[in-house]
Amino acid sequence: MHAVVRQIKNECYIAHLEPCQGVGYDCLSLVVAADYGFLSEKHGYMKTKFMLNRNGQNGFAGDDVIRDIWETSDTDAGIKKLANDLIEYSGLSRIEDGESKSVMAGVSVAVTKWIKEQPHNDLCVAPPGWPGGCRAFDPNCNFPSGYDDSLWPTHLGEPYLSLGVQNIEVARVRMTDATVRYTGGNYED
Repeated sequence: MHAVVRQIKNECYIAHLEPCQGVGYDCLSLVVAADYGFLSEKHGYMKTKFMLNRNGQNGFAGDDVIRDIWETSDTDAGIKKLANDLIEYSGLSRIEDGESKSVMAGVSVAVTKWIKEQPHNDLCVAPPGWPGGCRAFDPNCNFPSGYDDSLWPTHLGEPYLSLGVQNIEVARVRMTDATVRYTGGNYED
């Protein structure tokens, strides 16, 4: 996701969506503002540009199925190819010079950094309550209650991701400003 978000001009939101409710096919997805699609109360029309099945092997971008996404992304060259395919097939606009400074780019940097720092393989990164996500939550990771709901489309779920090891939450990333809060209440921007 980071390899895509850092390259695009589009205002976007990283979300976990379930296209077939109750089947367990939760997908890491990219949602953008659009001229048509789902009408959200405070964010206008929104459209899902691509979905990457977290439990399967395929992704969906535009009208195209992208096969073997996780096998492809095992190498740096594969990540670059997958990101380029997702941008092309989704019709996203690419930044000509440099990298995106968007909040979602900051979120993806924070999550990628956290994953790389973990000595464990049994990691979970998901919104609260998603299959395969954290099962035990640390109240020290809570952000102060209340947020400006004009910053995060409520139909995309809670405005944060839980990061955990062996299904136990150890940190949260706030999707509205990319702030990370660790167990014990420590913050990192």
